Parts: sequence; C-alpha cells; structure tokens
Amino acid sequence: MVKTNLINPDFSDMEALMKNSKILFRALAALCCILLLCCACALADGVNDISGKADQTTAFYVYARQNTTLTLTQDRGTLQRSSGWKNSAYGGYEISYYTSGQAYAPTLVDFDDETVSIKLNGGTYLMVTVTPRSLEQLTQRDAFLGYPGSYTGWITPSAWRVSSANYCTVSSLPIGGAPTVPGWSYASPTAIPSTQVTINVYYRLTDGTLISSSAETLSVGTHTVRNRMNGGFFSLVSPSSYTVTVYPNGTVSQPSVTFYFERMGSSTPVPTAVPTAEPKPVTINVFYMLRDGTLLATESRPLMQGLNTLYCDYSYVPSAFTFVGPASHQVTVFNGVPSMNSVTFYFDRAAVQTAAPVRTATPAPAARSAIITIYYRMTDGTLLTSEQKTLVTGTHTITSGLAAEGLIPVGTAAYTVTVSAEGLPSTGAVTFYYERQQIPQNPPTPQAQQTVAPATVQVYYRLTDGSLLSSEQKTLTAGSHTITSNLKDSGLTLVGSATQTVTVNANGTPSTDTVTFYFERKAVATPTPTPAPAGITVYYRTTDGTLLSTEQKSLPAGTHVIASSIFPSGMALVGNTTYTVTVSAAGVPSTSSVTFYFNPIDPAAPTDDPNDTSDTDQEAVIALEKIFPRPRPGDGKNEFNYPAQGQKVTVHTKAISLKQYDDNWWVCISAELKCWGQKFTLDHEWIRWDYLDSRSYDFDKVPLDPEYGYLEK
Repeated sequence: MVKTNLINPDFSDMEALMKNSKILFRALAALCCILLLCCACALADGVNDISGKADQTTAFYVYARQNTTLTLTQDRGTLQRSSGWKNSAYGGYEISYYTSGQAYAPTLVDFDDETVSIKLNGGTYLMVTVTPRSLEQLTQRDAFLGYPGSYTGWITPSAWRVSSANYCTVSSLPIGGAPTVPGWSYASPTAIPSTQVTINVYYRLTDGTLISSSAETLSVGTHTVRNRMNGGFFSLVSPSSYTVTVYPNGTVSQPSVTFYFERMGSSTPVPTAVPTAEPKPVTINVFYMLRDGTLLATESRPLMQGLNTLYCDYSYVPSAFTFVGPASHQVTVFNGVPSMNSVTFYFDRAAVQTAAPVRTATPAPAARSAIITIYYRMTDGTLLTSEQKTLVTGTHTITSGLAAEGLIPVGTAAYTVTVSAEGLPSTGAVTFYYERQQIPQNPPTPQAQQTVAPATVQVYYRLTDGSLLSSEQKTLTAGSHTITSNLKDSGLTLVGSATQTVTVNANGTPSTDTVTFYFERKAVATPTPTPAPAGITVYYRTTDGTLLSTEQKSLPAGTHVIASSIFPSGMALVGNTTYTVTVSAAGVPSTSSVTFYFNPIDPAAPTDDPNDTSDTDQEAVIALEKIFPRPRPGDGKNEFNYPAQGQKVTVHTKAISLKQYDDNWWVCISAELKCWGQKFTLDHEWIRWDYLDSRSYDFDKVPLDPEYGYLEK
C-alpha cells in the first residue's frame, strides 16, 4: 500500500502516473485515427461521386482490395405512353467492364431495375462504361389507369450513380495497374463492341452418329459451353464443358462444340486410344491470324485419339506481331473424328516505340528481317534444291544462286521482294526453273537450227452453268504471261479472278492449253404491276324503283366510303346513307354497284332543322392536357391551344377528316372552358375524337354531321 504525505507530499509517483497516462492517451488517439481511416477506406472509399446522365456514356475505374460488391443505383426515368400520358419507370443501361486478366473480352451487364451489383475479386482492377439505352420501348400491364389492359410506351433512362463501393477505390481517372485492352483506350470508352456470334453444339455417339444439335448465341467475351443433354439412354464420355472465346472483330475461337456419348449398358470402356484397330491419322488446320481477319500463317497438326491440347507455335509468326490469345485449344478425337476441324490463334500488330528526341540526330530504327525460301526446280516440277535468305526491311532483287553443269535457266531471271517495316515480305517464296541442256551428237550448223514456234492458248468465256459466251486465241512466246479477261458486258458479272498466269517453256510448251473465265448474269428486277382502278356504278332510285340518275366511280386499291352525291329537290334520302367498298390489291371491288333510295317530301310535314341535334347531344370529358379546336373537321387553323384536361364539353355530331388520306374521326363540340383565369366559349367547333375520354360518352351514338358526314373519302 502506497502512503502519501499530505503535509509534504512526494509527487514522483504521480508524475510517473501522469506520464504513463499521456502515453496511453496518445496511443488511444492514434488507434482511433487508424480505425477511422480503416472505416473510411472500407466504406464507400474513393467513390468520388461517380455518376452519369441518361444522354451520355460514362467511364470510371475501380480497384478492389478484397472480395466485395460494387453497386450502381439509378433514378426513375420518364415513361412516355403512346396515348400521351406520362408516368415514371426505371430505364435501361448497358454496363461493359474489363477486369485485369482479361486480354480482350468485356463482360456485359444489363441494368434495367433500380440497382445492379458487380461482384469483384480482391486485387482486381476494373474498367467500367455505362451506356444508356435511350427511348427503350416497353409493353407492360396497365396498372397505372387502374383497370385491366396493357400499354406501349418509351422509357428514357434517368441519372445513375455508384451507391456502394466497400473495400474499393473508385476514380474517374485511370488507376495504376488497370488492364490494357488491345483496340481499346481510356480516351475512347464507347468503342467496346457488341458483336454476337452463333456457334453449333453437336451431341454425337463415339462412332460419329448425330444424336441432337442446337445453336448458342454468344456475345464478345469468354464463355463456358456446357453439356445440356443429361439422363436418357446415353452416358457422356467427353469433357462436360468447353471454353469458347468471341473476339471483338466477330471471330470465334471455335465455331462448333461436340459432346460425345455412349449408349447406356455398353460394355465398351472409354478409350484414350482405340484398342481394336490402329487409329486413322487425324490432322486439323491451325490458323495464325490478326484480329481484323488478316491471315498470317497456317499449319497442320496431327492429333492423337482422345483429348488433345494445342498451344501456339510462335515460330510461324514474325516478331512484328504480339500474341493476344487464346493460350490453348482443347480438341477431342473419337474414332478418328475431331471435335473441331480448325483452331485459330490471334495476334495484334506490335506498337512501334519511338525514342524520346535528343539534341543529336535520331538514329534510324533497327530494320526488321524476314525469311523467304528460294526453290530451284525443273520445268516438270521436280525439285533440284532450295535455300533460305534473310532479308531486312526494304526492296531486294533475288537472282538464282544455282550453278549446275548441264542445266540452263528458263523463265524469270530475277524477282523483286519487298519487306515491310513490320518484317512482312511481299512473298514468302520464289522459284527459278531449269531444263537440261540438249547436246546433239552431230551439232547442226547455224543455218540448220530451227526457231521454236510460239504457243497457242485458247481463252474461253462461259457462264457458271458451262454455257459458252465467247472465245479467243492468244499466241504466247517463252516466258510467264498474265491473261486478262477481255469480255465486257454490262449484264454479266465476273466470278473469280480477272487474271490467270500461263508459263511457256523454252520448247514452246504452255503450262496450260486453255484458260476459262466464268460469269453470272445480273439479276433484273421485275417491276410490280400496278392494278387498274376498279369501276363501280352508283344508282339513285325512288323507293318504288324508278331510276333517278346513275354515275360511275373509279376506285384504287383500298377501303372507300361511298356517299350520295345528289339530293333531288323535294326528295329525302332514306335507307343507307353510306356504303363501304373495298378494292383488293388485284383491283377487284367487294361490290360492283351501290344504290341510294329517295322518297318525295310531304309539303305539309314540318321540316327538321339539320343542325338541331339536341336529342342526341352527349356530355364528354377532355382526356388530353390540351385541345386544339378547328372550324372544320381536320381543316383550318386553330386559334388557341386550351389547357382544359378534365373539363366537360357537349358533343353534337361526328365526321371524317376533310384532309386526303387522313381517316381520323372528328367531333363537333360546344363548351364553356376555364383557362388562364378566363372563360372561353366554343360553339360548334371541331376536335379529334380521341382527345376525349372514351369512357365518358358513347361515340357510336354520336350522329353523322349533315354537312360533312357523307363526304366520300
């Protein structure tokens, strides 16, 4: 127990205690700072208000320090219904992102709801672009109006933002370590392709018998194609999945995938090599290609029975190109049948690195070299020998290096070969031809030597079905000649090459006696005849059958409303007031005649006012935000646009629009509207019928207007 002298206290222990307390306080404060910093890093760190608008593509960059989820949230967009009503709904975005470790293929995500989440692995760098699908057309159940039905409208996406980025660093600028993608740069984030390709998936027995097949559509990226045929009477003996890569230029690592099966109950085990017989040799083509489709080289690879893994042989491709993938292909061979007939390895042109300028003269870049093969053959094709030459960038003249007794050169004595800056030669091989020197036992005198006659070659011009169009003869001397098609006909299209090469040796013998060029006839579009208008007769009679008048009408294809064009004095139209006649595309009318009937008017009977529609007037409610009245149905200029949604009007009559080729109905209305704090009186003016709420009145009971209702369309 420590005793303290209250009269003359000893402060040494208290000072030590206070000193230790200060150290402890500082340690606690530092720990709090570390915890706060960790929390700031762990929760939404680096988001930096990353967001985007609906009218632009936005790119941003992410680094995930541990396994986590990146979440994006969008606001509601605008739904514009075709009827004019508006509502809100979530729009659509396409999210494309590259992660470190992916050499060329992006991953695509649809963002059609309030949020979308992207799962990230720790240590992953991410490059993201968000692109709005503006004015996306949607059809949904009409819950907005409160009654069953459906509607079609256009959704314009609204703004979006990064709402959660725990354990991530998010930036609008590139982050160190972000992936490098060939053909894509931070400066052009909208250049990510949206190519899709379709591959065939086959299901076969090990003897090659086809069980079933299907097709799968794949977007740009790397996909796992899995076996989808399970159960039944078959057992899978090949791998259950294959990896297929779709490249941005539309090419695919393999155009088809095959899964092999055995019948259930078969006693034959799954062989790695067929034991019953020596397997037939199987080879497939290996292509080395640029991603823009340019072929660099090809080779053939032998395959063993069973599963084979093929790797890229870099010796086939000059050093001017950079390998981009895939790293390998897997090909399965069963009973001599490979799962694919060819594989492709892709390359990019290597970027040319330019040294930083210095005050001294910049040295010329190191020349790249290419290897070409030089063949020495007899004129019958027999190979004498060959050699290879290494050529640097530039233009070179290649001459024969063969000196053999008893042989004389024939044909081309020198070739020009150009090597590009990337190390690509204009040709990979050249050939020099020779023939044996004839030494006669009794050499003839110079006067007795004979001149070798030139060769004659027949040139044919044919259709692809073999029909002869024309022919000609060409006389060729010794050497190599290019034969060009001379047939000129605007109605024909050349099929294949426009030139062919013929070589004539020193003896006057051509490499071929005939040359044929093939053509196809150009397709001639046959105009579609326009049918003549249909003629119908319109009769005007009294109800007792007396003929008053006739007229002929000429109607084109379509539907027509026929109304009476005469109203005899002292007579009233009875029965049908209009007829509908349809003329088919072939010019055939639905009826050849129509008849209107009239009765004499009783002079003593009161005459009805045709404008008095009080017994058929109806009240209706304006449905649209504004109405645009006109003095005639669909004709004239409206004076005002009245914002009168929800107000009531009186509907008198209806009529078809007076404008040609406009089949819209118009209704005649009267109303006292309240707009802009004032009252406006409408007296028998016209608006479109669909401006009114169809549920508030019966359109079918609105009478035809006596002035406009019978006009023929």
